[in-house]
Amino acid sequence: MGTLRRHLDPFFARSGISGAQWAILWCLYRAKEDGSPMLRVTDLGDRLLIRPPSVTGVIDRLARAGLIERTTSPDDKRVKFVGLTTAGREMVESLHSAHDEKVTSLLGVLSPTDQRELNGILERFVTHLDQLQVTDGRSLPAQGPI
Repeated sequence: MGTLRRHLDPFFARSGISGAQWAILWCLYRAKEDGSPMLRVTDLGDRLLIRPPSVTGVIDRLARAGLIERTTSPDDKRVKFVGLTTAGREMVESLHSAHDEKVTSLLGVLSPTDQRELNGILERFVTHLDQLQVTDGRSLPAQGPI
């Protein structure tokens, strides 16, 4: 994972974000595409497989950059929601194809058959992880390939 990050971190840095920030932006973008324009911070942490306190610092930086917005639940003031701003959505859309091209170039050493096999292995692994229970007894939401 560290080697992959060494190749992707400079890619994200050119756009002024980190890999962790991209993960949150992409997760929020996908959630909105799936009909959830705002996610609870705890749900975002579950989707990214990290604890909400670890998400908070990244959310703070993204909010200061104007890429996400935060709201408080009207029903429970302890519950915080986050969603993309227009600028955040535009950033994800502008980076998405370049990100795909970068990942494609990194995978270029693998033949198309090897890439399909790797994708199948990752899909099986994600399916397995989705079937496991987290310590609090809730199932993890499906996220697709890693």
